[in-house]
Amino acid sequence: MGVQKVSGMQVVMLSALIILVVGLKHPPLVMMEAAGEGAWVGYIAGILITAPIVWLLYRLSKRFPNEDLFRVLVNRAPLVGRVVVLMYLVLFLFLLAHDIRFMIGVINILLLPSTPIEVTGLVVAVAAYYAARDGVEAVARLAQLFFPVLTLLVLALPLLLGAQADIRNIDPLVWNMTGHIKSALYAFGGLSEIIVLPFIAPYPAFRPRSIYIGLSLGTLLLGILLTEELLVFGPELASLFIDPPYMLIRQIRITDFLDRLDLPILAVWMVTVFVKISIYIQVLSLAVHRLVHGVSARLASGPVSLLGLVCSYWFFESSNQLVELARFRPYLMFVYAVLLPLFLFLWLRTKRKSILIPPR
Repeated sequence: MGVQKVSGMQVVMLSALIILVVGLKHPPLVMMEAAGEGAWVGYIAGILITAPIVWLLYRLSKRFPNEDLFRVLVNRAPLVGRVVVLMYLVLFLFLLAHDIRFMIGVINILLLPSTPIEVTGLVVAVAAYYAARDGVEAVARLAQLFFPVLTLLVLALPLLLGAQADIRNIDPLVWNMTGHIKSALYAFGGLSEIIVLPFIAPYPAFRPRSIYIGLSLGTLLLGILLTEELLVFGPELASLFIDPPYMLIRQIRITDFLDRLDLPILAVWMVTVFVKISIYIQVLSLAVHRLVHGVSARLASGPVSLLGLVCSYWFFESSNQLVELARFRPYLMFVYAVLLPLFLFLWLRTKRKSILIPPR
């Protein structure tokens, strides 16, 4: 199976989508609990922590052009490489289960409270499977289609909610060093999910310029949402909401007849969440394809979708556990986004060509 091609603009959209569409929910809650009105500083520090990881992965991917990291690991060291692939497979399966359980909770709480979660979960898994089965190119086109719409909606929030914002809810002079450090770690836990890209979109698609633009765009949109939540509700009230972004868009009032803008906004946002879930289905299917000869990624995407659905029920009994995971995620991602890439960077060095000495 050859590596499918994606453009630089599609990589930008994928990068921003990966860190935004689910990261706008639970990490801001723990960030506001830790740093209060200064929680927005965590995103600035978080992007500074994540930027060197992107450079490290770029340097690693550049050594093996047009080869996904799964294939590189299996070909270079059949035993140790497969162990590392299995480690990343466990991580991406865990993140897939998280996002599926997250989507099930959103649908059941906000849209279909009377529908059994088994039915909702099956619909989520099947919809994501159909998006993922044709590979990363199809997923990238979906991101390029729907993510700009979500971006415009987020950028419009300051204009739509300007009258309800209170600048007194944020004091830039208040500094809580411990709270800001915790906030930065929580932000890093979400931003570091960008490490999935070199596994499905290797160099030359995986370039620092595209990744940094996508990382900056996604972080900017997260910062806008967090700042709006602080300005409208204040840090004490915003941190108590189960779903601050949804409560924020419920405050939008244009006229008496247009007071339910939350439904079309939710519709656009939910499509992008399906795209993110399909990214993890795609990367897991590719991992299975590299580990088991004769199994295509397309055929593996169906069982992977169902496995992610089962694991979503197994790993998370309720949606409340997703918030607790946001506290643990920085430690998990430190292993997979810092230690393992550093190990691979030092281990997967290109073999030096032997120097031929001409005879005298």
